[in-house]
Formats: sequence, C-alpha cells, structure tokens
Amino acid sequence: MLVLLNIVGFQLVWWSAVLGAARGSPWLGPLVAIAVLAVHLRLVPEPRRELAFVLVAAVIGFMVDSVLVVAGVLVFDPHALAPLAPAWILALWVGFATTVNRTFARLRGRLLASAALGAVGGPLAYAGGQVLGALSLGRDLVGVGMLAATWAALLALLFALAARYAHLPGTACALPRRPLSDQAASPSGGGHLP
Repeated sequence: MLVLLNIVGFQLVWWSAVLGAARGSPWLGPLVAIAVLAVHLRLVPEPRRELAFVLVAAVIGFMVDSVLVVAGVLVFDPHALAPLAPAWILALWVGFATTVNRTFARLRGRLLASAALGAVGGPLAYAGGQVLGALSLGRDLVGVGMLAATWAALLALLFALAARYAHLPGTACALPRRPLSDQAASPSGGGHLP
C-alpha cells in the first residue's frame, strides 16, 4: 500500500510540474512537491534521514539538469532561475527522490539496473515533457544520447548513495546488516560496509 501511495505521489508531482509549466503555472509543481514530501516524511520511520537523502538527491539532480540547460540539451522558457533549470524541475527531483527508498528500493546498490533505468527512463520523461509543451530538447539525437548517458550515470549514483544511506544507523531505508563478527571475517578486510 505504501509503494502505491509513493507512486501516486510522484505522479502527482510529475503531472502538476509538467502541466503547470506548460500552462503558465510553474509554481504548481513545487507546491505539490512540498505537500507530497510532507506526506512521505510522515510515512517513513526516520523522517530526518529521509529528508536529508531527498534534499541531497534533489540538489544533485537539479544541478545536473542545470548543466544540461547550459549545454543546450534542455531548453526552457525564460524563468527566474535562468541559466539554471527552473524551480519546477527541482520539484520533479524532490518527487523522484521520494521514490528511491520506497518504490525503487530494490535498485539500491544495483548499479547496472539503476543505470539501465536512467538511460531509458530519463529521456522518456523529458520527451513526455516536450510533448506536453513544458520544455524542448536541443541537439536532436546527440542531445538524447547525452540525456541517456547522463541519466544512466546519475541514477547509478543516486541509488548507490541510497544504499550508503541505508547502512547508516537509523536510516528510513535501513537494510539488514551483517554482525560485526561476519564483517571481520570478510575477505575485504573487516569492518567495511559492502
């Protein structure tokens, strides 16, 4: 049930951000993202740690998208944060980051699977945004290739980061940990997280 709620929350953020931007209401996505994040944080066992992860992931994603704007891969209508990506893109990243430890929890630490998701899902999400009129994709096929490569690396990074957060004490997405006696006997030299 919580996974379904997480999916619905992200879809609310995505559609409100993209349609809001396309229809001249770019503030709609950020407002919905704040509401979805507030609900999300009420449903996780360690909201402070989850909030820290969501904010770090959202800032990383926003900055990567801002680099893609400067490179001419993503083109947005004039907005207050130019030459960075617009605020509604940050809202999308907040919404997406809430799915990493819930909907996509099985991808934590699985670099190839998360990279494949990024290589396909990233360009498709932006193509959807272009079809709805929220942005334009620049550089034709080269731009799509840049998006795919960037998103593959970015999602691998975010899911690896989520796996590291999962091993921190008290994390909302805590994974089972091996006893210290097992870690000391590991071939990697004991005491290190996998």
